[in-house]
Amino acid sequence: MGVCSKFAAALVAIPAPVRGGMTTFLFSAVAVSGIRIISTVPFTRRNRFVLTAAFSLGFGATLVPNWFNYVFTYAGTNHALIGFFNAIELVMETGFAVTAFLALFLNLILPEEIEDEETPELTANEVDEPADEEEWNRIRHKESGGSADHGIVAKV
Repeated sequence: MGVCSKFAAALVAIPAPVRGGMTTFLFSAVAVSGIRIISTVPFTRRNRFVLTAAFSLGFGATLVPNWFNYVFTYAGTNHALIGFFNAIELVMETGFAVTAFLALFLNLILPEEIEDEETPELTANEVDEPADEEEWNRIRHKESGGSADHGIVAKV
């Protein structure tokens, strides 16, 4: 930020609680987007296993960040190798990275089962479609000047 000192000054001037709120909102938006993506995938046995295995190791890496510290015990003088091992340990301490790598690996390695291929791919979009259409019809009805009684007829 030394090159853009005015921009850096503007960022530093933001109070810490506001930055915390913005960060929380950002990560919440990312989580909601991820949940939406997951909800559009049919939950076959294979997909549930991949998701469960990846999340379990990812949560474990988040809860116990030093779980991978004793895997590489190199004590030599090669600084490049020490730096490489430290980089691997840093990545393995990050739950997001562990979850992403394991999910990617399992998704590529585990074959689809025959019964999974026969399962109709009913996704969240298809399940929500009738309710979404009803909501859009209600909104269009309001915009066209219709009453907001939602189908309730008043007795005169």
